[in-house]
Order: sequence, then structure tokens, then C-alpha cells
Amino acid sequence: MLTAIYCPSDSTVSFIIPRSVGGSYIIGLGQTVSSLDWDSTSTEVLCEVDQGKETRFNDAKCDASGRLWAGDQRHDLLDIIFNVENDKLIVISNS
Repeated sequence: MLTAIYCPSDSTVSFIIPRSVGGSYIIGLGQTVSSLDWDSTSTEVLCEVDQGKETRFNDAKCDASGRLWAGDQRHDLLDIIFNVENDKLIVISNS
């Protein structure tokens, strides 16, 4: 069975990672790392990066220690050349 939810935002959802707490997920929503409750479809911003810049999250993974490793890039999808001035790797941890 395929289930879809609508995430009310004009931002791109770039990653979704299940949390250890049932029913919720960590998502990349534009320039934010947010928590998504699947049942209510409500989101809560946990942190925001690059305020005022035209970037978005590209992809993310969690390691065995629970740290979120996320990459971001310019929002302009035509900019396919890696540019160290704009693109970066971000690590987010609870500790």
C-alpha cells in the first residue's frame, strides 16, 4: 500500500529519515531540518541554515551515533558544478 501526505510548504523536501520515536521523521524542507509527524502532517522546524542565501538541502544520512550528516547546495538546479563557496557538508548532533 502506498501512502502519501501533503506537506504544506513552498519548499523542496530533499530527504526523509525515520526517527527512533514511532510515527515521526526528520526531513529536509528547503533550508530547514524539520520534524514531521506522519499522522497529523504537522512540521516543526528544528534548525535553519543559510538564512538569506539561495540554498537548499540536497541529501542526508544518519550515522550509527545518531548524527545527521547533510549536504546543501545552491537552489538554482542549473548550477551543476560543485562550488566550495556555496556547497557544504553540515553535521547536526543532539550533544
